[in-house]
Amino acid sequence: DLPLAHRDCGQGSSWMEPQLNTCFSPEDALTEIQRIAGTTVTEENVEQVATDLVVVTFQIEDSNETVVGKVAESLESIVDTNTSSPEVTNAFIGLLTNLMNFEAESLQTTSSNKIISLLEQQISLVQQNQGNFTEVQDKLAVVAVKLDPQLADFITFFHEPGEEGGSVTDEKSNSTDSTVPVSFFLYSDSSLFFQTVNQSMDGAAHNSRLRSSVASQVIGATLRVLLSRIFQQNMLLLHRFRTLHP
Repeated sequence: DLPLAHRDCGQGSSWMEPQLNTCFSPEDALTEIQRIAGTTVTEENVEQVATDLVVVTFQIEDSNETVVGKVAESLESIVDTNTSSPEVTNAFIGLLTNLMNFEAESLQTTSSNKIISLLEQQISLVQQNQGNFTEVQDKLAVVAVKLDPQLADFITFFHEPGEEGGSVTDEKSNSTDSTVPVSFFLYSDSSLFFQTVNQSMDGAAHNSRLRSSVASQVIGATLRVLLSRIFQQNMLLLHRFRTLHP
């Protein structure tokens, strides 16, 4: 495969800025988004489709809800191939990083919530592989680990300001025969999170499109496998966030 970019050596043996080998005008980028959304994604071409999406969304200048919706369609097609390829998953995360750079108005759509859900599904697929998975990019980090079947009393996810990604510890075991997948997601901001709020004005209900934003990072976690056992045994599933000070 051809490289996505090249970097020339300038005067004084210093590297110049990277240059993309595939460049799109704003109009061509929108056309490419449409083309990719209409592509039948298979096990054979899924990696190329994911890579194409990363390249074109990096160059989108005039994003809108339609673009985000088409990207969500493409991501759903990628997840439907059930690929556990780390390369596809890395591209998936890179694509979400690009989306988080879009104008806020273009993310005022339920498609952005769908994209978050699709990321969680893709990470569940990659956890079918042996070993753990970590990917840290500019605006999004994912840490996916497998813990001992005899789950600890609690799990702790650590992230310190300036740290790339995070680390996970459990209270009881460091067994290598882990079969319980747990994933943590660290978003640099809340730009992808959207909710519709019902408001009452003059006695009439109005469906308002409002975004709740937070001036901090957003941490998410998935613990899918254990939910049936937790509910059957009337166990409590609690989460707590603390700010740690040195």
